[in-house]
Amino acid sequence: MVKKEVIHGILIAIIIVIVAYFLNEWKYVYYVCGGSGLIHLFLSLAYYLDGVILGDRKSITNKEKKMNIDRIHEARRFFSMSIPNLIAAFIYILVK
Repeated sequence: MVKKEVIHGILIAIIIVIVAYFLNEWKYVYYVCGGSGLIHLFLSLAYYLDGVILGDRKSITNKEKKMNIDRIHEARRFFSMSIPNLIAAFIYILVK
C-alpha cells in the first residue's frame, strides 16, 4: 500500500517542521527533509534498478519472479516516502 508510505513521509515532514519551529531554525527543514527525501529517492532508484536488471535473470524456481516484484514494490514504497519530504524542502527554498 503506497498510501501508508505517503502518510509516513508526511509525518516525518511534520515532525521536522515542528522541531524547526520550536528551535526557530528553519534550515533544518531544508537539510533534514531534503536529506531524507534524497536518501529515499536514491534507495528507490537502487531497488528499481536491482529489480529490473538483476530480476531479469532466468531461474528454475519461481522465487526469483517474486523477488523481482518485491524489489519493484519496495522501490515504489521508497519513492512515495520521498515525495512529501522533497516537497517540504522545496517549499523552504521557495519561501526563503
